[in-house]
Amino acid sequence: MEAAEEKEDSKKNNVKQTKRKTDKRKDKSMASGKAFMYETIYNDLLEGIRNGTYPAGSRLPSEKELAGQYGVSRITSKKALELLAERGMISRMPGRGSFVLETAVKQTARYSTPQIPETNGQTQEIRQTGRTIGVILDSFDSDYVANYLRSMERECSRRGINMLLKCTYGSIEAENQAIKSCIEIGAQGLIIMCAQNETYNTTIVKLALDKFPVVLIDRKMQGLSIPCIATDNHRASRELTEMLIERGHKQLVFVTHASMGTSSIKDRYEGFVEGIMEDAGINGCVLEIPDYNPTPGNSPIGEASYDEEGFKKLLLEHKEYTGYLCIEAKLCYLLRKAMKETGVTGEIVSFDGTGDMEHEKVIAYVRQDERAMGVMAVDILEKIVRGESISEDICVPYRVIKLNDI
Repeated sequence: MEAAEEKEDSKKNNVKQTKRKTDKRKDKSMASGKAFMYETIYNDLLEGIRNGTYPAGSRLPSEKELAGQYGVSRITSKKALELLAERGMISRMPGRGSFVLETAVKQTARYSTPQIPETNGQTQEIRQTGRTIGVILDSFDSDYVANYLRSMERECSRRGINMLLKCTYGSIEAENQAIKSCIEIGAQGLIIMCAQNETYNTTIVKLALDKFPVVLIDRKMQGLSIPCIATDNHRASRELTEMLIERGHKQLVFVTHASMGTSSIKDRYEGFVEGIMEDAGINGCVLEIPDYNPTPGNSPIGEASYDEEGFKKLLLEHKEYTGYLCIEAKLCYLLRKAMKETGVTGEIVSFDGTGDMEHEKVIAYVRQDERAMGVMAVDILEKIVRGESISEDICVPYRVIKLNDI
């Protein structure tokens, strides 16, 4: 699906206007059953970028050259290169080739893959107690994540599984260390809520290629044969968008933070765009909360680090917009706070609820079934540990909770 963006002046560089175009949503390929050769090619090229074999500006082997080197079709080698391009690692120039970007070298240097330890020696005491899995989350600061955690812990206890818990607070480096630590202690599998980032963590890619049991929750890694348990974010976002339109709103805002590359946020954005495309009289824009850091520590909801004055300035500059879709509960809180302080009016729909969602400006929110997702994550991981081959993503039903008698 395409959404052309109008150029903005420097004062509004945080706002991306979404023009309407009639187009179809791109089909999303689903990995099935086994690790594919394009994953191997992708990982080898990524390692070559990291270790300097392919420095910034260098040309990667062509689709034809890679196909010959790995004994695969050009379709397979093309998919590996396209995945690198989607991750912002290379630039593909028709007729010239694929070239490594400077940003790719910096990213791979910063997020280099730590050595994953061998796990043959049963030296840790916890190994003697039976089955062990690791659960790695990116934060604890929302009801959504807390419900997930509660569900997984109860299911592990019911099944007699030891559960190791790690939190990354959005850091790729911490995520790498958490993976390494869990495996060293003796985890036979991992449940991971990936840190929100524009690029894939190469450690998780390596786990997939090594067939180490992994289940993702909430955020999938497109193109890798790792199952992900998540809500149908695209459909839910479109439903919220259509609700705003039915309420008479013509100017809609998608309120997010900078991590638009995260699959769940990307799907919500695509659902938002698809919703506004159904009516020629609807306009939409994206508002990114400036300098947003959702997890500056163990802060309660509403105490994220962000440019509060910059956010209020953006709201005032776009006060003609009256319908707001927030990608998560914390952003909904920050938006309500800014609207109150600036006098900007409008109605809000959001993903995930908190104890204070009963607010005059919030008309509805998506309630995800974290309990079901947590149980499914543990169940699927245990099946993979036992040797079953599972790579399909699973969409868990959600509910739209309407508020204020709408």
